This record gives sequence, structure tokens and C-alpha cells, in this order.
Amino acid sequence: MHFTKLALITAAISVSQVAAGLTCYDSGSTWGSDAQKNDAKQKGYDWCATYGDANYGSGSQAKSCVSYSGGKIMFRMKNGASTTQYLDKTQCGAMLLNYILTCPKGGYDDTTDGWRPRADPGIGCD
Repeated sequence: MHFTKLALITAAISVSQVAAGLTCYDSGSTWGSDAQKNDAKQKGYDWCATYGDANYGSGSQAKSCVSYSGGKIMFRMKNGASTTQYLDKTQCGAMLLNYILTCPKGGYDDTTDGWRPRADPGIGCD
């Protein structure tokens, strides 16, 4: 019984973090075809497998440019909290996936007091 309650609380926290602060870009490149979008999803999970399951100090971030079949993607996870935070790779993947599925031209979060993801498709990266 206690495990079930803990699992439900953890799921609720994860879902709220996934949706928090989501802003979609209104210009720029799109994810491309369904096949390219699927490739972008996989690249997001792969990126989180590399940068997730680690602690990040307040204001620190993991950010890198990844090639995919539609061009390039800038992925970022920034710790917007005032304390060190653990980035779970599964939660990281869910947050990036949310931008790929919800925002036709990618998106970002620069305001959440917690993880601030970014997934930005294009022909190059900043």
C-alpha cells in the first residue's frame, strides 16, 4: 500500500515537472517528417542517457548539439532551482519528449524553479 502511494506521488511530481513552464517557439525549423520526429525522440532519450542520472548545481546545465535525420537539435537541461538537483534520465527523457510532441518548432523553459529543458530543431546550433 505504501509503495503504491509513493509511486503515485512520484508520478504526479514527474508529470507536473514535464508540463511546467513549457514555451513553444513560434518561428524556426520544424521537427520534419514523422520519421525525422521519431529520430528526434530517440536522440532525446539517448541524450538523457548520457547527461542524466547526475547531480547539477544551482544554475548549471548540460547543453549540446545533436545531429539527427532532420538536421541538428540543441538539447539543454538547466537547473533553475537554488539547490543542487539530481537529473533522473527517465524524467529528462519525458521532459524533452514533451517538447518534441507538443511544439512543432521545439520549445524551452526559462522560468521554472527546477529543471528547465530546451529542445530546438534546426540546421545549426548556438
